[in-house]
Amino acid sequence: MIRDNQSKKEILKENKKNIIKNGPLIILISYLFIPILYFISLLFNYKLIVFNNIIFSIVLALISILLTYLSINKIDKCKSFSYGIVFTLPFMSIINMIFCAIVISDIYCTIIISITLLCSLILVIKFLDYKLKIVSIVLAGILLFCTWFIIFVVSFFGNFGSENIIYEVKSPNHKLIAKIIDDDQGALGGSTYVGIYNNKKDINFVIVKFKQIPNIIYEGKWGEFNSMTIDWKDNKTILINDKAYSIKKTINR
Repeated sequence: MIRDNQSKKEILKENKKNIIKNGPLIILISYLFIPILYFISLLFNYKLIVFNNIIFSIVLALISILLTYLSINKIDKCKSFSYGIVFTLPFMSIINMIFCAIVISDIYCTIIISITLLCSLILVIKFLDYKLKIVSIVLAGILLFCTWFIIFVVSFFGNFGSENIIYEVKSPNHKLIAKIIDDDQGALGGSTYVGIYNNKKDINFVIVKFKQIPNIIYEGKWGEFNSMTIDWKDNKTILINDKAYSIKKTINR
């Protein structure tokens, strides 16, 4: 019985050592997985959407807290890995804070992710010498100010509008769908645009969804959808108000 307990303690201690040993790698994988996946999805004309932004940010914050705790307690008495966490965590924290602020546009996620920056400052104070502490804290302060400025701009100017599908029609071969979208930006105005979508469903994958990014071929004034007519001439051409537009044409919005 005593041997079994000792064996369990040794296994637990070894597991803790492995967590500390692979700490920087854990941070890199967990923190960069979603941002990298997001930019890869853009290459295939899809936009990545996290199903639950709050849970995503809480998981990252908990990982940071765990690694911070294990590093401070020096379970494996190996400072090199703790230093790896010290120099990795701040940059990963900033990357994900900016990602949450700009891409996800969720201020609550960004606030939760900022906990990871606090963890990195704790590690800096614990492990680095005086000069490096001062430099790191100043840089963290500057980065934090810039990030919160981005959050303010995005939250204040980026969430006024809403998009509504007014009408949609399938191509003759049923492979594409043309949709009239009402982009209502409230007091800021808005627009009406026509987007071409593949006739495929969005891709759901565990904790994320890949949503199609339409090819915008036409953009007009807000409210124009009330008198707009749209129909397919053939599989490569669409008629908007009786004017032909190639579906390969793209408008930058």
